[in-house]
This record gives sequence, structure tokens and C-alpha cells, in this order.
Amino acid sequence: MATFQAFDDEGAFAAMLDAGNRLSTGLVDAAASVDLRVDVQGFPTMAMVTIDGDDWDRYLSHVWSGAMARRGVRVHPTLAWYLCAALTHDQIGQVLDVAVDAFAEVADEIARPTRVGPPALRDL
Repeated sequence: MATFQAFDDEGAFAAMLDAGNRLSTGLVDAAASVDLRVDVQGFPTMAMVTIDGDDWDRYLSHVWSGAMARRGVRVHPTLAWYLCAALTHDQIGQVLDVAVDAFAEVADEIARPTRVGPPALRDL
């Protein structure tokens, strides 16, 4: 119970909500800056990004996740993320800074596809 009390005393949940809202808004703006539309679905502390026009297998989400990882930020391409109360304002800023370039890679993939593999389900 002491952990829950400390969580309340430190305002951890409110901080996580603020962080999640800033991250969600920032990701939508980062995508828009390279003419992509994304939707951040879920609760602010447990959300995931959906890229407009993505295939059933979330290929573009995998492209974005890989681009983020190459820039030092790990996001899961198909599952919700869980924010931590230790996430700082500066760290969110760093995530949003690299998100613009990562979304630019997605835009490039849409413009000049490099996908190799089985066809999309809708093409079968």
C-alpha cells in the first residue's frame, strides 16, 4: 500500500497523463509535418500509433518502429505502449524530435515502396 500512497503523493498518474497527452499530440504533429496522417489510439498512458493507409499487417508501423529504433527510441509497431512516471519532459522532446525523421522514412516508403515479400492481403 505504501507504493500506491507514494504514487498518489508524487502525482505520478497526473504526470503520466500529461506526458501521454504531450506525446500523442506531438506524434500527430510530427507525422503531419511530413504529410502523413496518424491516429494515436488508447488511453494517454497506454496508447499506440496507427498510420493512415497501413496494411492489415501494419507494415508501415514496422517501418516507423524500425526508423525510431535506429534513432534510439524503441516503440512497438503493433501493441500499446505503457508510459512510466519517470519519463521526463526532455525525454518526450527527444522522442518527438526523432519522430519527424522516422515519419519521413515512412513517407519515403509510401512514395517509393521497397517492400519485398508476400502481397498484401487485399491484393490476393
